[in-house]
Amino acid sequence: MLNINKLTLLALSLAITPAHAIDITVGLGGSAANCSTDTLAKAIKMAERIPGPNTIWVSRNTALGYELPSSALQISNQDLEIVGGFDNCWDETPDAQGTDISGNGGALDPVFRVYGNGVVVLRNLGITLGDADANEGAGIDYFGNGTLEIHNSRIFYNNSFADTGSDAAGGIRMRSWPQGRAYLALHNVQIDNNRSSRWGGSGGMSLRNVQAFLGDDVHITHNFGGKLGGGMRLENSRLLMHGLRNAVQHNAVDTEFGMGGGIYLGSASAAYISATSAGPLLAHNRAKIGGALAVMDSSSLALYSQQAGIPMVVSHNSAPEGSAIHSSLGYINLWNVELSKNFGKLINQTYYARTFWNRPLPLAPSPA
Repeated sequence: MLNINKLTLLALSLAITPAHAIDITVGLGGSAANCSTDTLAKAIKMAERIPGPNTIWVSRNTALGYELPSSALQISNQDLEIVGGFDNCWDETPDAQGTDISGNGGALDPVFRVYGNGVVVLRNLGITLGDADANEGAGIDYFGNGTLEIHNSRIFYNNSFADTGSDAAGGIRMRSWPQGRAYLALHNVQIDNNRSSRWGGSGGMSLRNVQAFLGDDVHITHNFGGKLGGGMRLENSRLLMHGLRNAVQHNAVDTEFGMGGGIYLGSASAAYISATSAGPLLAHNRAKIGGALAVMDSSSLALYSQQAGIPMVVSHNSAPEGSAIHSSLGYINLWNVELSKNFGKLINQTYYARTFWNRPLPLAPSPA
């Protein structure tokens, strides 16, 4: 980050044709404090006027938690990176503490709405206290055919009040345009303590027509989904969870009728989930059907360990019907997997579901 007046630089860039990408700083104190603007909403509007990719640096010395009186922060068809963790607008090095972006006190809206085909990157942010009463994601709601990357961030304590049959989510809901495909990449991200209502939606994430790659240190924990997917729900989507130290733990769906306490796969989705170290990856999840996993509607699941002699552990999950896995019209391949200390019938299969142990694995999709 250059120690120059970003407001002056922004004005110059708007006067030049063609305009060029720029860095925008957000914080208190105005131009004397090297701040382009005092709110993130204004910074996003500034970036819309400048061909990207653009970067917004967000300081902690601003009242970001109270800047959402009526609507979500909206990013539309932009190539934009938002980086938190700066002490002020002169700070050149973000730290791990990050910057919290809060929807507290405003209307029933997500914290972020992202539309279109751009590449959006979020770094060093806490996205919290969003609430949505429609079929949306309370933390982040995404609709488009672009890419969403999240690094070194936490999505937590967001709440969806969706109705029955919804594919909303407490944390993140991501959908592509019809016949399209959106891309999601998570690295060092914690998604925790997000909720959807009892009658609809999932807790942590709901993905439809999405290709998702979960890198190292992705923890999806303590989320509650009303019906399908306490940790995450996939519909016609592909998941590659292949990193180090990942965890899907302590998630739940309503135990009266919910499916997939940890992960729900539907509409011919496919998931490739691997462990790279000892210890449980899928643990302490609970549901009525499929404590850790529910594999439905021609979906496929491959669980496997990448280290010889060290199995992937699926443990301490609970459900009356399939404490570890429930499958209906699903295809399951378990390679070097240990199912232990799960409470209820271990694997429950109906309607031509198939489970195979230690068969050669299909080639996992590329994270690109």
